[in-house]
Amino acid sequence: MLSAELAGATWIKNWSVNVGATFCSFYGDLYETEFPKHLGTGYQNTLYTFENGTSNQYLLADEQKAVIAHIVAQIEKDHAVGKAYCQNVREQTDRIMALMDRLQAKQADDLSLDDFSQLRESLFSHVPPNYVVKRTADFLSQATLEILFEDLEKARLYTEPVYGRVEQTIRLFARKIALRTDMDEEVLRSLTDAETVEYFTSQRLPSVTELQNRSKGMALHYQKGNSVMYTGAKFESIKAALHKPEEQGVVKGKMAFPGRVSGIVRIIFDPHRFKVFEKGDILVTGMTRPEFVPLMEKAGAFVTDAGGILSHAAIIARELKKPCVVGTLNATQVLKEGDTVEVDAEKGLVHVIKRA
Repeated sequence: MLSAELAGATWIKNWSVNVGATFCSFYGDLYETEFPKHLGTGYQNTLYTFENGTSNQYLLADEQKAVIAHIVAQIEKDHAVGKAYCQNVREQTDRIMALMDRLQAKQADDLSLDDFSQLRESLFSHVPPNYVVKRTADFLSQATLEILFEDLEKARLYTEPVYGRVEQTIRLFARKIALRTDMDEEVLRSLTDAETVEYFTSQRLPSVTELQNRSKGMALHYQKGNSVMYTGAKFESIKAALHKPEEQGVVKGKMAFPGRVSGIVRIIFDPHRFKVFEKGDILVTGMTRPEFVPLMEKAGAFVTDAGGILSHAAIIARELKKPCVVGTLNATQVLKEGDTVEVDAEKGLVHVIKRA
């Protein structure tokens, strides 16, 4: 289990997306190992949860505050540093997209361990500058933001397709294993990157029962070069610690675009799998991606667990001029499918008017 200190600490949901455990473990401890190389600072703890096809990454609030402060100080001192990060993430985007074009042109059965390693290495180079571009805008001074916002937003949009493509590419490796073992490809989404490597080197895999158990819910905690996996009752305890009770019927976040609107909550993690979504419904999700745009065009407002002013949801909200509240941390837990809510985006609040 997490130590009492960590279990009682404040964890911030950094992202929430429809990806598998392999994607999470690809990230692994790169916030500890790669961030210092690229950014001069890093994290000591990262926590990932995977349940019902959706993954979340959590960072300790105190560690995030220190990392952000370090990066922001550099950019405030010299705006050229911010522009350099924007240029770097564009270059890294070109590199990893070209690699994934090559890998996705292959038949799944032709993919190799070297291909898998190249993908991981490219991701390690892409994540640090992308983190800067995506996260620091919320903490820069207004004067600096006015100078850099256009560069940051353009760089952010340039990188948008990357992580969806990474998950698609990872799934090709799962497909290769499925073809060779007759195992369910969806169950194989519960493999870690180390277990995928082990399959390529020795053809060993966890049991089907173990992978199915993970699919029901798992957590991965990375700390100081070590990792621990939790499933079953231990996972449920961690989830309970992360989702601490909040004020009943109220969700708080940050305004991405102002406006006030009421509507029916539709909680959607996978834009390709949902039962109903009518014009004017309130889209509630972990984070949005380009695949969500058709739903966003119909929605009355957007509410997300994670993200800031340069998140995909925020950018699209400004384009469509629709109320949007981001970075709530817990909207997908507090709100329920079918609730009637009022989104007061200017105040960053979502009030439940009537429970479903």
